[in-house]
Amino acid sequence: MTFDSYIRSVIAPNISKTTALPAYSGPDILASLSYTEELRVKRSAWGRFAKELKIGDARIEEIVEAPMPRGYRATSRRRLIVHRGIPTLAHGEGSVLDAAQAALLEPSSHAAIYEVVERLARPGKSPVLLNHVMIRGSYDEHVVIFDVKEVDADVVRTLRKWTQTISKAAPSVKHAWIYHDPAATNFFIEQERPPHGYVGKKLVGSAAWIQTVNDIAYQVGVFSFSQINLAMVPQLIDAVKRARGPAGGTLYDLYSGYGLYGAAFAKEYERIVAIDADEVTIDNARYNIKRAGGTVQATPAMLSSKTIDRLLEAEHKIESSTETPIRRTIIIDPARGGMAPGVRGGIAELAPERIVELFNEPDEINRTVREWAAAGYACDIVIPLDLYPGTAAIEVVLGFKKRQAIRSRAHVKTSR
Repeated sequence: MTFDSYIRSVIAPNISKTTALPAYSGPDILASLSYTEELRVKRSAWGRFAKELKIGDARIEEIVEAPMPRGYRATSRRRLIVHRGIPTLAHGEGSVLDAAQAALLEPSSHAAIYEVVERLARPGKSPVLLNHVMIRGSYDEHVVIFDVKEVDADVVRTLRKWTQTISKAAPSVKHAWIYHDPAATNFFIEQERPPHGYVGKKLVGSAAWIQTVNDIAYQVGVFSFSQINLAMVPQLIDAVKRARGPAGGTLYDLYSGYGLYGAAFAKEYERIVAIDADEVTIDNARYNIKRAGGTVQATPAMLSSKTIDRLLEAEHKIESSTETPIRRTIIIDPARGGMAPGVRGGIAELAPERIVELFNEPDEINRTVREWAAAGYACDIVIPLDLYPGTAAIEVVLGFKKRQAIRSRAHVKTSR
């Protein structure tokens, strides 16, 4: 059974008789419950699901609860549809009911911004062929992204006027951009990485916002991946810290994004190696890690077997110049869809002391644990977090230790 199916199988016996779920099974199915009831459902489902995990004697923890279970989504999206003959902003999947549920999980400031956009998009107001509107940023600094089918001078001119109106109604809107999407896809930045090399059209503001986590100010690109539950990022960092074990040596922040973990642990390691596919995002990671006090090597690259081979060669050169073996820790936070085949085996050749991998799809855990076992690593800690309150999803952090001696190409010294 999937984790989602466990959630649905325990809903009825774990909800008080006075509370009824809506006749609806969208992504935010638990949003109408009290958080006490929702957490009871999730913890019961996790207990059943965890019994099916094939992870030996690893310590499995209870779900870490969300500090702000409602109104937490730093990113939200609406799709423009025609509902009963009137242009209406629905949920990203196109449902008006979904939007009502989603609004429970978003800051009230988002609703106020969408109300203005919806009014501007009424018949006769503009020629804009709007696909989606997305709001991103922190809780007090917002980016509005207009996803449009066509871009020309009239569209740009109209959206600039819209932005002026929106900013007057919501002063927290500091940045606005156009995203050209002629195919009208369901693209959502929080679920997938944006197309490599895409350059949007700026209407106002800058190409990044600033968000502060644990006293570290991060610069985040408007089209870069970022955690949707900004309020819970400190708990996420703490879970990764517990799973990674003692600090020191070199930290590899793979799928680094804007450098969340690299900057959070910058002063605890001699060197941070950050890798991410998007050039703008990796530039932000480099900036954030340096600003946090770290020594960083940041590389724009898709994580593949070839990338790992190049990394192994570079590490061999570094280690050949010293008599002291390099201590290595690896943090892996892949995009939805996981890692390419063969990458885990290549990573294992670096012989890290600890590996931490994050999952937003718990159903992938057993398969991944088998792959790491084949590469010589055993899971010893599992930390689930309620990173997506109101939904049937959770984030899970797994820590791995060496299961057996591993011969690493990075450790092999030539006789030259």
